Amino acid sequence: MTAGIRLLKWHHVHSAALGVTFALLAFVTLDTLTVTRYHKVAKSLLRRSEFNFDDAALEGHPRVRDEHLQQLQNIKLLVWVMTQPDNHQTKAVHVRDTWGKRVDKLLFMSTKEDASIPTIKLNTNESRTFLWAKFKRAFKYVHQHYINDYDWFIRADDDTYLVVENLRYMLSLYDPEFPIHFGQRYTSSNPEGYMTGGAGFVISRAALRKFVEEALPDPQKCRASDIGEDDDVEVGRCLTNVGVVAGDSRDELGRGRFFYQPPADQLSYALQGNKSWEWPHSFYPPKLGPDWLSSTAISFHHLRPDQIDEMDYLLYHVRPFGVELEQPFPPVLPPDIRTVPMQVIEKFGTWT
Repeated sequence: MTAGIRLLKWHHVHSAALGVTFALLAFVTLDTLTVTRYHKVAKSLLRRSEFNFDDAALEGHPRVRDEHLQQLQNIKLLVWVMTQPDNHQTKAVHVRDTWGKRVDKLLFMSTKEDASIPTIKLNTNESRTFLWAKFKRAFKYVHQHYINDYDWFIRADDDTYLVVENLRYMLSLYDPEFPIHFGQRYTSSNPEGYMTGGAGFVISRAALRKFVEEALPDPQKCRASDIGEDDDVEVGRCLTNVGVVAGDSRDELGRGRFFYQPPADQLSYALQGNKSWEWPHSFYPPKLGPDWLSSTAISFHHLRPDQIDEMDYLLYHVRPFGVELEQPFPPVLPPDIRTVPMQVIEKFGTWT
């Protein structure tokens, strides 16, 4: 091999090495600048956000403030979670550390005081037989201490997941001074049916007043005995007896937003159609397939602790690159205008 050929090869190798080095330096420099720039932009956006999420979630999801978001944040939510001593450290903590951070007030109702959660001790027995007693005492406690401080009051289980932003969104056109309640509506002997407790039971301030002040003291309107497993069925009957409206929580396409089962199970039931156990219990005609589940879903029930953490991760941290969420959000109003109180229509106008 001649010296000229060896020199030429060395020149090519040297040039290639320089090129790779330059490319690496450029990539690192640009990447560093991109990350630095992103953090500056993200921090500027976060400073303008009125949402009080944890730092980790904010780093993953910087939010731009707008007028509608400000209005939604002004809706004051109190959630009380039904739990029990065996579940304090295995279930309740997962609710507390995920979606529970996004409500204005979070209470845990139990039969044992636990400062580490913390929980509120209710004077009743811990068994399914006394679920009705536990429910009544919990709402009496909330009424006594918080009736004037919050707009909406929600009962959830320690294995429920709530998408709090979607709940605020659904409630944004409703007046909390009108007696109304929402949830996943099932049929019962009560003509208005009832809202399943585990899927999340939402009651307005006016409805809470009527429940505690009018229904509970009257044995003709509400069961006086503490014995009862079906607390959600009982409260549905009580509220109907004092004129509280059973609201339609479905979205603009008639799809459900509160669910008694985890997402995978609900999708499975939707595909099973009338073979599903849930089909005959649904107050509204169920829809086949994914059309049963709204894109603005609010709650899912019967989740394991790891599934609650998984839901939080998928909703608030995972971001598909290049995918932008549809804006504006789907209409807030339920499809049945008859479930919207007249005073709300007069206050906000009519919708098409």
